Amino acid sequence: MATIKVKKDAQAISSPSDSLKSVVAKFCFYYSAYTYDEAMELSIKTMKRMIKVAYQEKAREYLELAQIARTAQSSKPAPYNKLVARYEREANG
Repeated sequence: MATIKVKKDAQAISSPSDSLKSVVAKFCFYYSAYTYDEAMELSIKTMKRMIKVAYQEKAREYLELAQIARTAQSSKPAPYNKLVARYEREANG
């Protein structure tokens, strides 16, 4: 039986895959306290989990902005007053 020897490409081994690079770049975008090199030391599972949390927080912000726009367009003052009261409670702790 013949044996096939395969020579591995050194560049392919040393450089991370494109999907890993994109996850690390996205992670660094949302968590700017981390440098690219620091992020490379984290596990991909941790980075993906933290990116998911960042997406959820961003979605909450957008939902609140949509609610503000909707209540501002309302003809009744009750939804607007309720929203303002909620933000005042949150701001004052």
